[in-house]
Amino acid sequence: MPGAHRLLWHLHTHGVPVALATSTSRATFGAKMAGHGNLQSTFAYVSCGDEVQNGKPAPDCFKAAARQLGLEATECLAIEDAPLGLESAVSADMRVAVVPSLRDHQAYLSHCLMLLQVIIGSPMMLLLMLLLL
Repeated sequence: MPGAHRLLWHLHTHGVPVALATSTSRATFGAKMAGHGNLQSTFAYVSCGDEVQNGKPAPDCFKAAARQLGLEATECLAIEDAPLGLESAVSADMRVAVVPSLRDHQAYLSHCLMLLQVIIGSPMMLLLMLLLL
């Protein structure tokens, strides 16, 4: 995701706790992170798909991440680039910032109604999202 490294380091530097909720297994996650230096140190907690009862689109990994941060899910902001992750975060009662994949932004078309529910409170966000689709 473009800008993710910069955002994670900025949040880490300013003491904002960040958890990662991924449907990836712990072993695969470790292998993926190996090529990203010490980026993993920016996460206060990582919830992997093989460590929860139900993977995405169930809310389990997001709820586990919030719990480990000592927060209610409603106090969290999820940043998602995948439709199933969006569905999972919304099911967990989190606020969600959607960053559509540059490679597969068309995947969001089938999730338009959910996106509208998430962003309907902001006409500008609705306009921005429709422009991206």
